[in-house]
Parts: sequence; C-alpha cells; structure tokens
Amino acid sequence: MERKFDRKTILIGDDDAPTLRVLGAICKTRGYTVFTANNAGDLKYIFFRERPGKLFIDMDFGKVNGLDFYEYEMVPAMLAKNWQYDGMVTLLTAVLAQPDVIVRAHRLGMRFSNKTRQFISRVHAVHTEEMLLHNNAFAACPSF
Repeated sequence: MERKFDRKTILIGDDDAPTLRVLGAICKTRGYTVFTANNAGDLKYIFFRERPGKLFIDMDFGKVNGLDFYEYEMVPAMLAKNWQYDGMVTLLTAVLAQPDVIVRAHRLGMRFSNKTRQFISRVHAVHTEEMLLHNNAFAACPSF
C-alpha cells in the first residue's frame, strides 16, 4: 500500500537561512515535524522522500522561481508517479504578487503568504540574537 502524505509534516523551501530557521522553529512549537531545503533540488528530493502534508516554497527561491518550479517540476513529477497531492502548498513572497502570478498559483491550488519587511527584519533580528548568544562564551554560564 502506498504511503500517504503526513499531515503533521511540513517542508519549507527558502534560500534564506534565517527564514528557514525561524519558520521551522515556529512550526515545531506547533507540533509539526519540519524539514527544510535551501535549494530546489533538495526540496524535490525531500518532498518525495518524506511526503509532507504542507509545503512552503519561496517565490524567489535562489536561482529558480518557486511558482515555476512547483508547476513545471513538482506537479509533472507527481503526475508521473500517479500521486494525487492533497496537501497545502503555500507560496512565500516578499513582494506583492502580480495578477497573472496570483491566477497561476490559484489554478494550482496554492495559497499565498507575504513575507513583509517587518517579518523579514524580525527573522533576521532573531537570527542575529541567536548567533550572538551561541557564540558568546558567557551565554553557556548561568552565573554570568
């Protein structure tokens, strides 16, 4: 019997390491098993290996467009395997999407989530704070 997609598993594809870490941490606190990918090849590999119930793809995913990658790489690969993906796919975008992009994404059943400037600056602030704490020798000593 074919393994189903795991509703409590999330795969996040973003080329920004702080965004991956913070979104991953948020999802873990909500009880999800989280996988992350910082490039399209890893995203596709992890998706087919782990079968997440939720998939987040950055629109500006390094060298590829996240929407194009999903439509022209992921969907045909699922069809070739005769997979019916009924999970949630969310396109992460830092800019307002153009109408044609919105139509394409909705036709594919995708949702949108805007990474506002405030969100991005907070993610980077949290990441910077974590790096300072982890690289500080005094952070490991509770008495300091």
